Amino acid sequence: MISLEKLDTPNILIQNKENWDEQYERFRNGEDVPKNIKTKYRETEIKETIKLETHDKCAYCECKVPHSQPGDIEHIIPKSVDPTLIFEWSNLTLSCRTCNHSKHTYYDPEVPLINPYNHNPEDHLEATGPLVLAKTGDNIGETAQTILRLNRNALLEQRAERILKVKKLIDQYLIEDDSTRKRLLKIQLLQEVEPDKEFSFVIKKFISVKTDIDFEEEKRKIEN
Repeated sequence: MISLEKLDTPNILIQNKENWDEQYERFRNGEDVPKNIKTKYRETEIKETIKLETHDKCAYCECKVPHSQPGDIEHIIPKSVDPTLIFEWSNLTLSCRTCNHSKHTYYDPEVPLINPYNHNPEDHLEATGPLVLAKTGDNIGETAQTILRLNRNALLEQRAERILKVKKLIDQYLIEDDSTRKRLLKIQLLQEVEPDKEFSFVIKKFISVKTDIDFEEEKRKIEN
């Protein structure tokens, strides 16, 4: 899991949210809400913007959401807990089907799930090889690890494949003597932890352990 930033609210939501909220509230208080009303948050413009801000990845486990399973628009605070947030832009993100089902209606303000828009996941989670684990004694990290099943078999296999690919680059980087070639290999390793890369949280930690690359220093160089 990595930190995310909300993009600007899509125009369709700016123009229609108030009306959608009114319709949803009217039906919710009297009868079953028609599907064409309660699923307005899935409008194409909304979903495409969410996919941009999440880099086409699940906001929780960082797997790439495939075109064959286009992912779920996820309510960070479940709509069953607070129906007034059903069309709230800050409450919407992208989730893979498995994380969405695993999270289900979990909500506990005392021990919340990590919200990648408001929390820094690195404060609560750490990576060891393909494993994503809660930091010692961190209840929020433990909750995310357990509720979202962040170490389910499919994820471990996919992360291990990414690690093997990156390890080849690391091995080349470590033995390279030519400064120009080494610099190019370093650039490739830095690219492997960019936000659009699958499982960048795990890969960043793996590269940090195996090499002398200081990602914070590299970030400062880019910003300056």
